[in-house]
Amino acid sequence: MRNCLKTVAMALLFVFAGTSSAFAGQWMQDTDRAALTDGVSNWWWQDDDGSRARNCSLWLDGNEDGIFENYTFNEDGWMMAGTVTEYGGMINAAGALMEDEVTVSQVIVPKDSTIITTQNFTLTLPDNWKNHFSYRVRGNDLMVDFFPMKRMVFDGTAYDTVSQTMLWVMGFDTDEERASTGALGLFDNWRNLGNHNGIYYASCMPTDTAAEFYTEEERELMRQMQESLWENGVLKMNKWEGTV
Repeated sequence: MRNCLKTVAMALLFVFAGTSSAFAGQWMQDTDRAALTDGVSNWWWQDDDGSRARNCSLWLDGNEDGIFENYTFNEDGWMMAGTVTEYGGMINAAGALMEDEVTVSQVIVPKDSTIITTQNFTLTLPDNWKNHFSYRVRGNDLMVDFFPMKRMVFDGTAYDTVSQTMLWVMGFDTDEERASTGALGLFDNWRNLGNHNGIYYASCMPTDTAAEFYTEEERELMRQMQESLWENGVLKMNKWEGTV
């Protein structure tokens, strides 16, 4: 059950994860409204066409530092703050989604680099990934996505941020847990990476896809990036430090 719950949780993260902003727009504020009333702020996000983001969750980089936080907007387009989402996620007073009571959920977009460093390992990706990926760390798991992120658009209406997941590195408490998750057959190119500091790692490429929201040129770039990363189902990372 624990393995299944972890798999479901990571699949949900894929839908909402995902990366100046990846799509043009800007923050707007109505100073004539109360700053915060019953979890509703006086801030909204204005898309580049002048419309307001409504009924969605967006990853936005307000100060253009390469770190994106997730914000929720109600049916009227107001940013939610100091409340919880309909799925039970905590939103702090600044409107950012939280991982837990103290940690803000973040997506990082490296500039001119292919190196990802976490508290347990360092991963160096192929050169053609430079400026074309974002990543997030959740516990012992690393999710690497294609950059830029997109908006899900249906019948002309834009909704949540979506991104194409390119690589997962999953960490498990035991080797048995790692093996049983791999045996579910839900992931492509599954590879055991070893263990470090009592955590057992495996890499994979999820079978779910968001490629339909990307252009043909972007999908071709994704193919080239994956080709440089995998060979006959085996991960060809330039460098992986932290395993034994």
